[in-house]
Amino acid sequence: MRRDFFDEKIRYIANLESILDLGSGRRFQKQLAPYRQLFQNKKYVTVDLNPETKPDIAADVHQLPLSDASFEAALCYSVLEHCRNPFLVMEEIYRVLKPQGVVLIYVPFLYLYHGNKQYGDYWRFTEDGVRELCKKFKEIEMVPARPYFEAYFHPVGRMGLMAGRILDFIAGSARKFPYQTSGWYVFLKK
Repeated sequence: MRRDFFDEKIRYIANLESILDLGSGRRFQKQLAPYRQLFQNKKYVTVDLNPETKPDIAADVHQLPLSDASFEAALCYSVLEHCRNPFLVMEEIYRVLKPQGVVLIYVPFLYLYHGNKQYGDYWRFTEDGVRELCKKFKEIEMVPARPYFEAYFHPVGRMGLMAGRILDFIAGSARKFPYQTSGWYVFLKK
């Protein structure tokens, strides 16, 4: 379900003309490589704090150097946990989106620490926290990323993922523990 959700939303966004990729690192990272062709002939702008990743705009996502209502869509994948003030970042995303603009976000919940010297790792997000973070948006769709056991076994690697999937299937984890997930895919409409 999560893969279908991500695929559907990326394809929807790729049909729009102006897309802002926040905290992108290098272009088309973070699961976007298979979709590169869909973004040809679009205004696809990357923003990252680290100029070594060669973003279109080297900037802090807490204070975007962009005009109000300048993009139809935004991507914010595995970024908000690295921001000191994710509420301020969400305000900035809201500000730069055009009316009816959309944003696809991924945030972690049950996930390992993954900070470094440049990017701290400050936050984890429950479903309630995501809804509070995104309450200014008119529409919100959320899908858990990985179910209960898969989330816990994910750090072990491929074998852990397989074991987790089997246990989740046997236990019916997605139904029994819907709030215990590795993270959330979130699609918002302004």
